[in-house]
Amino acid sequence: VKDYVAFKAWMADTGRPLAPEDWASAQVVARGEPVTGQLLEIERFDGSHATVINSAAPIRGVDGEIIGSAVAIQDISDLRRAEAALRESQKDLNRAQAVAAVGSWRLDVRNNELLWSDENHRIFGIPKGPALTYETFLSVVHPDDLELVDRSWKAALRGEPYDIEHRILVG
Repeated sequence: VKDYVAFKAWMADTGRPLAPEDWASAQVVARGEPVTGQLLEIERFDGSHATVINSAAPIRGVDGEIIGSAVAIQDISDLRRAEAALRESQKDLNRAQAVAAVGSWRLDVRNNELLWSDENHRIFGIPKGPALTYETFLSVVHPDDLELVDRSWKAALRGEPYDIEHRILVG
């Protein structure tokens, strides 16, 4: 008979070790309600670590009494690593834009939501806050350049290149 090896796990957000009664499967049996999205850090039997989403639902017998639980555990370690790499890449981009004094932007045309980089906010002198719109952008374009900017933007929406220079009003 092999020795039983305890499975080690911690709550991903707090680092608190998971007690046997904290597992989703144990909670389901005790409460009779599904538990979804329990974010855990685990130590596998080989000593490696993983981030998982742990969920469980009760299994009931014919008399309605709980006889067990169905458990789903999804390893999201690769996703977490990709998220961390993306955050680092975003920091690098923000640093590069600040050094170069160049901003970037995207406009969600369907929702009229303008998304600016941190440096674009600094250049335009508009603090981060509620979502910006195309009209917000136009409000800081120099009045003498407004027609050119708007005409060029509408042409770009029809597929023409959008490569213009214009002045802005900085408050």
